[in-house]
Amino acid sequence: MALLRLCLCVLTIQLTSSQSTYDVNQQENDVSSCGRTDQVLNQLMTAVSRIEMRMQSAITQLQRDIAELKAFHQQTVPGIP
Repeated sequence: MALLRLCLCVLTIQLTSSQSTYDVNQQENDVSSCGRTDQVLNQLMTAVSRIEMRMQSAITQLQRDIAELKAFHQQTVPGIP
């Protein structure tokens, strides 16, 4: 019975010591990391928004250019749509 208690104590000590402990510094790092992540995410969203605006502007310009080419083509080659 004493041997069983000793084994149980040793097992309990091993399990307790192998559990990870939560470090206060790690908590601070996690909070700082979240702040940086939010900042990077906001910068990415801003960049994507700018790209979308530029693409829309380029598409609009391309549509104008195509319309001009069609009009020019119809004037130079009558009868072909």
